[in-house]
Amino acid sequence: MSRRGRVHERAIAFFRRLGDQYCEAVTLTELGGTQHAGGEPEEAAKQAWQRAARILDDLGHPDAAEAQARLTWASGA
Repeated sequence: MSRRGRVHERAIAFFRRLGDQYCEAVTLTELGGTQHAGGEPEEAAKQAWQRAARILDDLGHPDAAEAQARLTWASGA
């Protein structure tokens, strides 16, 4: 994992400890993008995006649709 990916992982753990699900989901989305752009296995990015979509959906947040679209795009890419 890249340095940037490790920073995202630490931020995700921090937001999880705080109970800030929205920021956790946003950071998961960024992590997936970093993994995808960095040439890491596609499954890693999909897992991050899937976790983000699930959290946003559970929150009833309108960004859930965008997160799901990113996941759908990655599955067809």
